[in-house]
Order: sequence, then C-alpha cells, then structure tokens
Amino acid sequence: MKSFFAKLFSPKSTIVNEQVINYMNRLPSEVSVSFGKDGKLLLGKISLSKDEDPIFIQAKNPTEFTKLLNEAVYVSYDVKSEYIDFFHSKGDRYKPSAEAQEALEQLYGRGSKGKSLDFSRVFDFKGVNEKRKVALA
Repeated sequence: MKSFFAKLFSPKSTIVNEQVINYMNRLPSEVSVSFGKDGKLLLGKISLSKDEDPIFIQAKNPTEFTKLLNEAVYVSYDVKSEYIDFFHSKGDRYKPSAEAQEALEQLYGRGSKGKSLDFSRVFDFKGVNEKRKVALA
C-alpha cells in the first residue's frame, strides 16, 4: 500500500495520503445517473441516495459529462478543490458502464437538433478500484 501512494505523490505535493484515503472511503461505490439532451448539451441527473435531492449537470460531450459528474459528486461530499484536481489528474473515480457509455455516445451523436429530456432510464457509474487508479497514473 505504501508503494502505491509513493508513486502517486511527489515530494512537493500538498496532497496528504491519509486525506486521499479518507475521501476514497467516504465516496459512494457507485452513483445512479440518468441523462438526456437539449440541443447541443448533454444533461445529467445524478442520484447519490434516495433521501437527497438529485444533482443536475450539463456538458458539451461525453468526456466532459463524465468529468463533471465526478466533480459534482466530489463537491457534494466536500472534497477540497486541490484533491478534486488531483483525482481528475489521476483518473476520476466514476466511470460509466459499457451500456451507459454507449447510450451516452448515441445520445451525443444525434446532432444539435436532438432533444430528449427523458430522465427515466437510469445507469450506474461505478467507482474504480485502486488497481485501476494505478493503471491511470
């Protein structure tokens, strides 16, 4: 475990190993996401738990959608901005399933006139494990 974190952090880093572990343990293992499209924008509705209000995001493309989804979850769990930047640089925690990625790409490919605000279909974006994070480093 020490070698894993030794590779991630440079001596000049302000990132604290223990805080990264704390954040990773606090974040949910997966989030439920439904998405639609309005013109050129992909719209997302993120559900973290049944008791909380959903979080809405909008993005220009599927890559930005996934990045903003991760950022929304980080912010809702009070992750400090330097750690959000760190997670973005090392590979974000939440990735779409193959089915969700395909649906997102199809929706994105409909062109700027496409409009689909049907948020009824829900996909899971699952958290990646430490082995996956090492591969992204």
